[in-house]
Amino acid sequence: MSAQRLLWPTACSLWTIAVGTVVLVAPGSPIRPLVVLPFLLVGPGISLVRLLGLRDVVLELTLACSVGIMLATLVASAMAYFGGWLPRLGLAVLMCITLGASLIDALRARAALRIEASGPR
Repeated sequence: MSAQRLLWPTACSLWTIAVGTVVLVAPGSPIRPLVVLPFLLVGPGISLVRLLGLRDVVLELTLACSVGIMLATLVASAMAYFGGWLPRLGLAVLMCITLGASLIDALRARAALRIEASGPR
């Protein structure tokens, strides 16, 4: 059980790093849409939804898709509204949101593991 608490934040962080690597290293690669599109749809959403502590995987994934699409739409709308359409910047914003939420989730999991390891008093 203890390692499972860090599974999602670690997976989201590694996925974010993979997306950044693919975008920067191989921008014209045919693999790029296969890595970036699922990230845009789910990555930022799952990292934020995990902070709610719902403990229901199906509900978390359902909300993650909705929140991911909403965040991608908000970032794109903000760029269009302010007249600066920069797709890499939009992706960077979504990556920062994902990494930030994953860091908070990992810190919470680490604190819970410390409490669990110290045992009842």
